[in-house]
Amino acid sequence: MNERIESFFLNVREVFRFLEDDLGFAHIENCLEHPEYFDDTEAVVRYAKGRVGLKISWRFSSASLGIAFIEKKGDIFPAKYTFYKIREDLPKAIGLYILAKMLANGDESLIFLYKPFSARMASAKKREQQLESRMIDVLNNLEKLIRLYAMDILSGDFSIFDDVAAYERHLLELQFPKNPPYPP
Repeated sequence: MNERIESFFLNVREVFRFLEDDLGFAHIENCLEHPEYFDDTEAVVRYAKGRVGLKISWRFSSASLGIAFIEKKGDIFPAKYTFYKIREDLPKAIGLYILAKMLANGDESLIFLYKPFSARMASAKKREQQLESRMIDVLNNLEKLIRLYAMDILSGDFSIFDDVAAYERHLLELQFPKNPPYPP
């Protein structure tokens, strides 16, 4: 595997060691998802405890890092889950960035390197360069956001999921009023 990807896996395990040491999460796997198609390729580290699933990912095409919290419906980490609460048959998920933005009342000052829905190549290239030199800083920022905004979720309290999904849908409707990127 690529040295940069291996470094990402090692850095994630180090920065998020508190999940295992302090909170009792199990590291499930490090993997590369969708390597056959660059636009979907991402390096992923998964953790789980009880009904809580945590996915830390690095999407290569957009040069973005993200964290998803997933409400598991059984012992197996789900291969599919739903954001925006659009499919009742799938486990619910929310993203750390939207959770933090909602709980910080829209203040994005703590959210390092986050530009939602930016598909411009210049932005992705700029983020890629920043990630190359500051990956550990970005991971440390994500860890800080988890500690600030997601400790209830990590303890198994999913009560905020519906509010976050509604907030995200609202933001998408504002950004894409004529064609939101989810089914009605």
